[in-house]
Amino acid sequence: MTSVAEGASVTSLAGVIGTVGAGVAGAAIGAMVAYAAIYMVLQKTGVAAGLPPALVNSLLAVGAVAGAVVGYYVMAYGTASVLASTLPVIGLIVAVVIMLFVMVMKLIGIGKSRERLVAFTCNPWQPAPGGKDCSECGKNGFPCSKYACQSLGVTCRFLDEGTGSERCEGVDKNDISAPTISPLQSAISEGYAYSGATDLGVKVVSSQGDGCIPLYTPVVFGIALDKIGRCKYDAVPDTKYDSMEFSFTAGLYEKNHTLRLNIPSPEGEDLPEYDPDKRADYKIFVKCANGNGYENTKDYAIEFCVKPGKDITPPAMNLAPETRYAKYGSTNYNASIFTNEPADCRWDIGSDKSYNSMANQMSCANNLSQQQLYGWKCDASFPISKDENSFYVRCMDKPWTNNTADRNANQQSGELKVLRTGIDGTAKCSYSFDGITFIDFRNTLTTTHSQSFETFTSGSKRIILRCEDLAGNIAEKTIKFKVETDTSPPKITRVYSSAGGVFVRTNEPAQCALSKEKCGFDFENATIMTGMGTEHMAMPDKNVLYYVRCKDPYGNTKGSCDITIKAV
Repeated sequence: MTSVAEGASVTSLAGVIGTVGAGVAGAAIGAMVAYAAIYMVLQKTGVAAGLPPALVNSLLAVGAVAGAVVGYYVMAYGTASVLASTLPVIGLIVAVVIMLFVMVMKLIGIGKSRERLVAFTCNPWQPAPGGKDCSECGKNGFPCSKYACQSLGVTCRFLDEGTGSERCEGVDKNDISAPTISPLQSAISEGYAYSGATDLGVKVVSSQGDGCIPLYTPVVFGIALDKIGRCKYDAVPDTKYDSMEFSFTAGLYEKNHTLRLNIPSPEGEDLPEYDPDKRADYKIFVKCANGNGYENTKDYAIEFCVKPGKDITPPAMNLAPETRYAKYGSTNYNASIFTNEPADCRWDIGSDKSYNSMANQMSCANNLSQQQLYGWKCDASFPISKDENSFYVRCMDKPWTNNTADRNANQQSGELKVLRTGIDGTAKCSYSFDGITFIDFRNTLTTTHSQSFETFTSGSKRIILRCEDLAGNIAEKTIKFKVETDTSPPKITRVYSSAGGVFVRTNEPAQCALSKEKCGFDFENATIMTGMGTEHMAMPDKNVLYYVRCKDPYGNTKGSCDITIKAV
């Protein structure tokens, strides 16, 4: 009886182990299937891109757990057990809820994307608004100069220059009013005018037809301020000044600001849905800030409309510069051109040809959202086989249609010349102390270049010089020299009189002066002796005691006088 009972227990335990093993395997399979299914749905619908990564990972984890529960019961107890037990039913419900959640997110637009070209621009550096730090000029151990003064704040001015009493002070400290904006009458494209100007805006109109601007036409206009200021603009009204996306005049502080805008502008949020057969009204919203940082609270709106109608003109090509320079020895030259509207462009070599006869296709960015500052960009790699090469380019508009009868092609080619013969010697030169970081010369971009160094420590020095022209040709040279620092004042080695004059000789080139007042006199209030070398002469009054001081070209001098003299 005992052995039979033990055998029965062993058989029962083996069954349990088999059930658990099958369940574990089912759980693993269920988890993987559920994870893969939810991942695929998230990716295919695009919802994953619009949700926080933590939420996506949570959905995948919960789905995997639900799949593991269902898989466990299916493999361990059979398909019928899924609906007969609470846990697998909950697992199925969770999986269904996750799928429904993803579908709802898809329907409300989560994960929907649209391509938009973002351009990063590097504008000139500008000093901080205001002038609270003007008085700090010269306190860092370096002389206060006009450049150093004006770099401390927009309203800092270098006063009394050249008088010996220069100072850096802030002007307009109490100006708390924002600039007043008005149309800049001297800056408007030919054939256009300003209309209906008010304190809050103006309209730019064409002299043709209903005043609307033809599609893809670049227009230049401007604004005038009643004081120096910096201006920004945006396509969204009531945007705060610091949050505005675009700047006038490269972000400089000026009284007059101009802007070149392509129509339709790249700021329009609805450009991909733009219908060229419908009239469209556009506005850009402008705010300006004065030198102390006080900005407009209300938008200044510049308004214009885009003319509807069928496009019957070919693309305008911008090949500038039409003559380009390739690096010496190069066999290919990568170049870009711009068109005023989306277009397909082709090129050929040797002689001018019609658009359809040209053999080579350029790579063009043709989506409306890919418009850049100068229009739509087309790239090509041109083969360079000789020192002077000519390439002919033509373009055809409406790249979205295959109906050539409805498209407009250039009837005259643009010629792009690529020279491999070098430029006129103009280059940009820079220097480096370590061969890694190069700093541009202060005076460069010509055929001669110069750089002044204010301070050098003593010892052996090595400077690497590099010059690069517009074609990319580079010349380098390393110079070595030794710096010896002079911190000692000049010494008077001899004093003698001759023909009524007193002569002083120094051990190095120096400037000497004499005074009746005191031993530690200032050079500015003393009588300067003639001579800037080592010989110095003066004609002092007889029987009068004089104090003499000398200083070298580096400003080294004794704290007191060098000698006293008396002519008898």
